[in-house]
Amino acid sequence: MHSKQMEKYPAPLGVKKIFKKGGTTIPVVFVTTADAEEGLMAVSYNKMKADMRDAVKSAAEALKGKNVLGASAASSEEEEAKSLSGDSREELSEWTNNEGVTIEAQAIQIDLTEVTFRLASGKVVKYPLAKLSQESRERLKEQFQSE
Repeated sequence: MHSKQMEKYPAPLGVKKIFKKGGTTIPVVFVTTADAEEGLMAVSYNKMKADMRDAVKSAAEALKGKNVLGASAASSEEEEAKSLSGDSREELSEWTNNEGVTIEAQAIQIDLTEVTFRLASGKVVKYPLAKLSQESRERLKEQFQSE
């Protein structure tokens, strides 16, 4: 799509600001903030076809710290505060693996083979129970049996 064509068709402001970065090959993927006011990236089909991993890596970098879902920053902070408060299951604790490496995280779920942790950064990760120290496994068992 050329500049003159872009002017003819309605497009969010964010897309208009970055459309040249996507090239002229259609299709082009445009990523904007939730309100479509800020253009974050444009990726052409040719770039995705040539190296999808690089395109995904570029997208992840462009989206880091950006509000693409439309939730307000205040509501996100409130939700995070709620998730870190409450009963003892939701508090950050130290967990150790069989090699003695320790992390600080919140145990949020457990099943027969793995535990789901929420790290202090907010990232949610699954970890095999078999790789945790005996002490950490026992604490998890006590913690989740008390529900």
